[in-house]
Amino acid sequence: MGVSRANQNWDVIDPKRRTEDLYGGFCAAELEFLRGKTFRFSSEFSYCQKGYQALIPNTNANQPDGTGAYRRLKFKIDYMSFCPQLTARHQGNRLSPYIGFGPRIDYLFSYRVDGVKTSTTHIRSTAFGFNLFAGLEYQLNDVGLFIEGKYMHDLTYVFEAKNRAYILSLGVRINLSDK
Repeated sequence: MGVSRANQNWDVIDPKRRTEDLYGGFCAAELEFLRGKTFRFSSEFSYCQKGYQALIPNTNANQPDGTGAYRRLKFKIDYMSFCPQLTARHQGNRLSPYIGFGPRIDYLFSYRVDGVKTSTTHIRSTAFGFNLFAGLEYQLNDVGLFIEGKYMHDLTYVFEAKNRAYILSLGVRINLSDK
């Protein structure tokens, strides 16, 4: 479980567009397939809130360029993601630092503007990207408590922008393998 800090890159389409970070939720489940002394291969299934917030000028029929007042809108885009990933870990007695990366595919779950569910016809239903992450795990027998930082970067446009998100999460890992 964690928190995401997301924004969108509009530089190619609209370099003057000013957006602000949007904070949201993140949760994930990870299944490890190969476990070596240093390297591990796993798949992560996650839910992440992405998007941005921006000041939008108030307009009316007499002032189409704006009244001088602004309103802050939150554009939230929710994704379910799948990410196969490779992790390199330094196994300590109890404390183990690790780093990793992996390609990611995002599936559009919902889109809301200021809490109101909005049509997703103008947003791609899938996006491709990658994850980079680092963390620290404290191990107690078959249970590990961890803190992890993750950077999620999109390689494809979701509409006229690319998402990016920073994740900070705390979690529990349970080792179900035989010793």
